[in-house]
Amino acid sequence: MGKEAWTQQMPVYPLLKEFQACNKYKNLLLALSDDIDEIIDKLIKFRNHIEKID
Repeated sequence: MGKEAWTQQMPVYPLLKEFQACNKYKNLLLALSDDIDEIIDKLIKFRNHIEKID
């Protein structure tokens, strides 16, 4: 799968972005990428964010 799958073939990502925009899931951290380095960076930032909360 890839970015195109989640935005074109099974457009779940745009739906989640709409939910986020209208505050239904305002705390949802949403990202979509085909770049492994970008994905790893997002996961590290997410983990660091969670650790600050705990």
